[in-house]
Amino acid sequence: MQVIEQTVEQLNYVQIDTLNLIHRAHYIVPWSRLGTFVPADFDRLVYDPQERRLFEGVQSVACIIPLKDYRYQFGEKDRGRETLLRWYTSMLTQEGIDELVPLVYQRIRTEGALRAADFEDKDRKRGTWWDWKPAKTALEYLFARGDLMVAKRVNFQRVYDLPERVLPDWVDTAPPSIEARDRYWVEQGFIATGYACRGRWLSMASTCARPCPRLCGRTWSRTTWSSRCRGFSRMVRCMSWCCIATM
Repeated sequence: MQVIEQTVEQLNYVQIDTLNLIHRAHYIVPWSRLGTFVPADFDRLVYDPQERRLFEGVQSVACIIPLKDYRYQFGEKDRGRETLLRWYTSMLTQEGIDELVPLVYQRIRTEGALRAADFEDKDRKRGTWWDWKPAKTALEYLFARGDLMVAKRVNFQRVYDLPERVLPDWVDTAPPSIEARDRYWVEQGFIATGYACRGRWLSMASTCARPCPRLCGRTWSRTTWSSRCRGFSRMVRCMSWCCIATM
């Protein structure tokens, strides 16, 4: 299982997708790099309390992330997460179910881990894709905000629980500064995309150096900013490389 964990750490994250033509996407990605492996071992790294080294999170998309990155997920001014939360907030407001959020959270705190299926929806028959029942929207909002985690899956349905009941004791949950968070994601972005190895940076003559105050005042060279990726840490995390260190 260690080699699977190392592969996910190298990639930064592995996307989860509901499409299942050959196998689920998060199994195909490690298979493309490792060859034959046991998918159940991957699941144990994510969902087994005794073996958990990875967790389900959000990095522009639903994905599986190394637990060592947990503390860097919920910093302030994370534009990707803020956009997602605004979208969920809009859904909650449009359906008039804002008051459902604390009720859903309290039920899980009291009863323990629950699926969306454990919440009744008697109003109407639901469609597919994003036609969620109100409780599902509330659960996803709490999940994106970090108030809930995915403890396990049952028939690929998420089972939500409180972070303190999911996270192993060794996980560092202390929030980093914005500068420390951004520097960490830049470093991880270089490692994941292969532009530089750990402890060594690649400089590019075609880029133009300028100071970046959000990274402790150090000088960084930047290429053209991607029009689709607004914000430094989000840009690195969605694998659109934006800068090369010149330290």
